[in-house]
Amino acid sequence: MKEIKPTVLASVIMSALLTACGGGGGSGGASAANGAGGSPSAAFHQRSSSGLEVGTLDCAGASCKVPASGGAALSGSVYRYSNATNRDQTIQLAGPVTSAWQAEFVRISGGDTSTQFRMAGANLRGASSAAADRLEAESQAVLNAVAKNSRDGALQRLQLQHSAKLSGAQAALQQQAYALGDARTWHDMDGDSPTTLKAVRDLPNGGGKVYVWGQSGLDVAVSNAQADALAERFAGSVYPLEASVVSEPWGNDIHPGWRSLALPGDTKDVHLVLSRLNDPAKSSGSRLLGYVRWTNALLASAASSLCQGDAECADVIGKSNQALATFIDLDTFAKADSPGNWSMKDNGPSLALSTMAHEYLHVLYAYNKILRQKPGSPSGTVWENELAAQTMGYLVSADTYTGGRGRDANSHPDLRPRGDFEQFLNKPACNLKGWSVAAENYTCYPKALALGMQMLHQFGPGVMKPWVTGSSTGERALNDGLRAVGGGDYSSLLQRLTTTLSLGALSQDVAGFGFPAKTITLAANQYFPLGKDLQLPAVRFQAGEVGWGSDRGQETWRQPLAVSRGVARITVPANSHLLLVKP
Repeated sequence: MKEIKPTVLASVIMSALLTACGGGGGSGGASAANGAGGSPSAAFHQRSSSGLEVGTLDCAGASCKVPASGGAALSGSVYRYSNATNRDQTIQLAGPVTSAWQAEFVRISGGDTSTQFRMAGANLRGASSAAADRLEAESQAVLNAVAKNSRDGALQRLQLQHSAKLSGAQAALQQQAYALGDARTWHDMDGDSPTTLKAVRDLPNGGGKVYVWGQSGLDVAVSNAQADALAERFAGSVYPLEASVVSEPWGNDIHPGWRSLALPGDTKDVHLVLSRLNDPAKSSGSRLLGYVRWTNALLASAASSLCQGDAECADVIGKSNQALATFIDLDTFAKADSPGNWSMKDNGPSLALSTMAHEYLHVLYAYNKILRQKPGSPSGTVWENELAAQTMGYLVSADTYTGGRGRDANSHPDLRPRGDFEQFLNKPACNLKGWSVAAENYTCYPKALALGMQMLHQFGPGVMKPWVTGSSTGERALNDGLRAVGGGDYSSLLQRLTTTLSLGALSQDVAGFGFPAKTITLAANQYFPLGKDLQLPAVRFQAGEVGWGSDRGQETWRQPLAVSRGVARITVPANSHLLLVKP
């Protein structure tokens, strides 16, 4: 789900499974003194032609010093130390350091969160705690019932018992066809939404179509031309890019344990539902921009097989829309910057397109992480699912909005003023893994965007397929993707991003950091017969834009360096990286 604050269309996404190394190329290994992952790490040193340095501290036990080259290095140079142990370490630092130096820290949350609270549920963009909690509860009800019935064999027995009914439901879905102007009622966030089919486009998947539905009977309406603009972008950009980089949204390879309970394996159609997701009378607070329920891919008639008397599970499954459906806020999409002069590059429509790309990744995620896996398998985590969605949303949006950071109509939606990137710069301390375990309404969309940008600008989209289509979940899944492109692991990614922040405007002067311009080249395939080039413009920022905090309880913080007689003593928390920044 995605939300916006009342005065600005800022992209934020909140979702779970519902469908909602050393930096600079170093390996980021770990030793007690300078590690990050359990194996010794070699010293790392990069120096730009201007004299800017990024390197590791020279350490012997707990005695460390800035490399001799640091004396002549350019202001803004960064020297790093990693404590990969489970205990705090105090080091004594010598060298050309003064109290004007800054010490910056990034703490890596230990372990994986895939068995902790908030694993499966929201898949929405926005910070509506009520919506997130509802979707989480719905998803957990279904997953818990399926896991229980799988363990005792009831799921298989019930599928056999109800096989005729289930196969009949699948056959009926295969006969569905729609024409412009057709009416359909969708089970929405709070109830049923009557809609009219506004646009249809062919998908490049051998027979599928994208259908765009607009809610009826409101004081705001979407025209056929507006809906067709959205359908064109989905069919020509969102769908083929995400299929090329990750996967199709459905196929015959769903797990046999799910096969008779879900959409037919040859399902190819995708539905985009423009509906009112927010109360128009509420002018303050957060706004829900879009969401996905993964349970919409299950047969409504499968409730008796899946749930075995669990009333909450049966209610969720019984309301399934039986479609690969993504819901997008109609009011956001229909809002023109200049009344009567609507354009897909206005703030509202651009945010809706970014949301669509984000939410559609949740469809792919649920297909790969739930429905291609054995029923009862561990489900994914909120933070990792949302990180994948933010990463893909950023990549896909760059195909339509090519201007990078700025405020004009061609600027990337996530890079516009008060968008997710600017929000991240203002507050980089968000604890990403806390998204999965926090009981309150806690989200990290801006930080997830920045981490996704770091991966794409440095390594390209090759990180996505092994991450999203593999059977691993949580940190292990992300690490699968990073290692496939030589990107280290989760710990090194956070160290790299924090180093980028420390370097500020100079971040692109040192290879391996910053958000440099990058050309993404996709080989010819069924979606792009001539191949596809996608440009990511350089994204620049100033060090003064970064809102470093001093709260040591956060994931990232800054503190001044206390130097006495040319020596500083610094305590580096367990599982943390230290960055020393030269003034």
